[in-house]
Amino acid sequence: AASLGAENELTTSIALDRFKSRVINSEKYSRKNAKLVRYRLQIAASFLLVIFSLGYYISRKYIQMQQPMVINQVIMPEGSKGKVVLPDGSLVWLKSNTKIVYPETFSDKVRAVKVFGEAYFEVVPNKQKPFIVNADQLAIKVLGTKFNVRNYNERDDITVSLLEGRV
Repeated sequence: AASLGAENELTTSIALDRFKSRVINSEKYSRKNAKLVRYRLQIAASFLLVIFSLGYYISRKYIQMQQPMVINQVIMPEGSKGKVVLPDGSLVWLKSNTKIVYPETFSDKVRAVKVFGEAYFEVVPNKQKPFIVNADQLAIKVLGTKFNVRNYNERDDITVSLLEGRV
């Protein structure tokens, strides 16, 4: 009867050791799996962030391409003079028989207008977006200055008179 108790004790001890071993291995496995799951979630989140960022960029460019560009045109009739405020706040005084053409909003890179006739400009400074006045074959590039442009069809010359700044 004594050996039966010792044998049961030994069997119980072996079973208990096996159980402890399984629990410890299971905890190690769970920690390893948790780290692996966290790593995979981080990769998935990074991937989704890249996909959403790319989608936002592409959709924004597509929307910009789909929006029609609105072009404004102001014509000063003979015997009149007038002032135009451009989208960036720059001021333009138009003389008689003068036309200016400009977009409703300037592009991200440049502020460009076209002048036919005579106009005086007071350009708001912006070093990142140069201001360009197109007068036939001449393009006058400024960053912020005051000047006059004379460009009449019946004359062969284009005159630029600088009052302040650089052109």
